[in-house]
Amino acid sequence: KVAEKLGYHRDPEYSILMAHMRQKRNDSIQGTLAWIFCHGKKGPWKKWLVYYRLLNGAKRRALKLGYQLETFECGGPGGYSAKRLSTVLRSRGIEGVIIPSMPDDLYTLDLRWKYFAAVMIGNSPFHPPLNRICYSEYENMSQALRTIRRYGYRKIGLVISRGMEQRVNYVWPSAFLGYQHHFPKDPSVPILLGKPIVRQCHFNQWFETYRPQVIVSNEYPIIPWLDE
Repeated sequence: KVAEKLGYHRDPEYSILMAHMRQKRNDSIQGTLAWIFCHGKKGPWKKWLVYYRLLNGAKRRALKLGYQLETFECGGPGGYSAKRLSTVLRSRGIEGVIIPSMPDDLYTLDLRWKYFAAVMIGNSPFHPPLNRICYSEYENMSQALRTIRRYGYRKIGLVISRGMEQRVNYVWPSAFLGYQHHFPKDPSVPILLGKPIVRQCHFNQWFETYRPQVIVSNEYPIIPWLDE
């Protein structure tokens, strides 16, 4: 209160300097990077093994380069607002930001981007345009199908929602249809496309009609449907 009466205002640049000095006490750590989940604290990402693998890999790589990686939840239930998160990152002296993925219904994040060096993982539609690290969705699907066939399965089905089809730029269905064309003697199972989502009634009808030996999908709800 005394400081406020004397007209003191916190200097954000000084705060960044002090945060950096505290980090320097550990000579092996040169700074902190932010890993931002945009699904909130209760988002579905906590059920997805792929996110944990990405996060753990990023942590290991960051440590080798002298950085620690800290996670932040933004948006959704219990997450920071973009404005508040920008303030937190600035006060902590964090200038590097990694965004692993975005929800299907979120296409922008209003951070104060001029203060951060940012990179995004994957093909999620996003504004503003950021540098990206992308794996080959076509090759991933092709490799999965080749591996399944190598194990002796021939009747393979693909289940995908409209949103996921757009997110991967239609290459999963493309790779799947290319695989079927390459092996014309294998039993052909049509793609089950959710419009916009995969519903249980449509899945049950598709499964009873075609009886695939293996189903390729990222639609987690179909797992309990198979047990019913």
